[in-house]
Amino acid sequence: RGGKLSLLGFLLGMGSLVLIHGGHELSAKSPRVISLPNRQMLLSPDEYPMVSIPLGRPVAARVSEVSGLAWYGNYLILLPQYPERLKNRIFALEKTDILAFLEVRVTAPLEPLPIVWDAPDLRDEIEGFEGFEAIAFADNRAFITIESETDEGAMGDVVTGLMSEDLSRLTIDPLLRAASAPLASSPN
Repeated sequence: RGGKLSLLGFLLGMGSLVLIHGGHELSAKSPRVISLPNRQMLLSPDEYPMVSIPLGRPVAARVSEVSGLAWYGNYLILLPQYPERLKNRIFALEKTDILAFLEVRVTAPLEPLPIVWDAPDLRDEIEGFEGFEAIAFADNRAFITIESETDEGAMGDVVTGLMSEDLSRLTIDPLLRAASAPLASSPN
């Protein structure tokens, strides 16, 4: 294992983070996994064990609806679809805590660190707002996708923000927003 972690698939629900742990760095050649209720389909001949990691509240609560994950340094950021349902917070798990659980040095549920979600209410600005869907980072700049449904179909917006140096706050800039049309015409 050597302290390396592969995050090839995730499923958040019922208070657990499900990881596929292969003991190597994630790369374009890593196997992809689709998780469905009571099913797992590997799209590669390599097989890795699926590990369910229990999470503490409030992320373990169904209302959290975590929809996005991204690495920010040594922290796995968990983006709820509606941060306002969790007192305007997103969350982080330390990579060392995840590795400790995978190496069975820790068996208790992992306690996510809260991060203040400092963002305006975009529901009035984006027609058919359906929540935040994905997150990615370039240095301390975050890029977050927003899903919406209009009469024309599914739409998307991207907003950007900055993560504080101490990981206490993610501040979204509502002026840095771009809309995008769907790439496919199929319904969500």
